[in-house]
Amino acid sequence: MLVETAALAPSAKNRQPWKYIVYTGKEKDRLPEAMEEGLNEEQRDNRLLPRSADMCRSGLLCG
Repeated sequence: MLVETAALAPSAKNRQPWKYIVYTGKEKDRLPEAMEEGLNEEQRDNRLLPRSADMCRSGLLCG
């Protein structure tokens, strides 16, 4: 249902260039950790505002 709903989302000039990746099982369970690793890497490389990784750890950004 989520993918069907997302497919109806508006886009620029009605092009709908949507692509979806659906994670299940162990890959789905690992997503929060992978997101935090990416944020930490971006913070380390100064590609992201330092506060964003803190927001992820507190659950405000990454849920």
